[in-house]
Amino acid sequence: MIKMTPAAMTTVVLAMIAAGCSSQFPDLVGAGQVRLEKVSAPGVHVMWAEVRQEGKHAVIRGSLVPRGAGTWRRVGHVDVQLTDAQGQPVAHACSEPIYVTLRGPGHGSKLKRFEVRTPASIPTNSKALVTFYYLHDSSAAARCSLPARAIQ
Repeated sequence: MIKMTPAAMTTVVLAMIAAGCSSQFPDLVGAGQVRLEKVSAPGVHVMWAEVRQEGKHAVIRGSLVPRGAGTWRRVGHVDVQLTDAQGQPVAHACSEPIYVTLRGPGHGSKLKRFEVRTPASIPTNSKALVTFYYLHDSSAAARCSLPARAIQ
């Protein structure tokens, strides 16, 4: 019978959990195949984002965090533009409306996650521009009234 110390057992269990959580679709930003540019709005920070190719769809996931003082609730969306290595547009898509709430001091603020999918293949050395806009921004609202699409 094999005896394991509690530390060794914990290490084995954590390794098994980590192996089970790995995705079959690697993050292309982490792999160096896609450059990521995040653009935050005043009061809402694009905390992180990842880009994955899942079958025939480009999938961009990430999270937003409210910043600032006071208590407020705002609505916006995430706009994603993919361009190839030469800067030519490959795809464009927007998230559903996202409600972001900043709570007063001592209450904390919740991270808001987003996911954007577009029917496109992601070329190597492409760029993903991930921008949070408030819905009162009329130019952003016009762009995101169109369905997610690959650009031919």
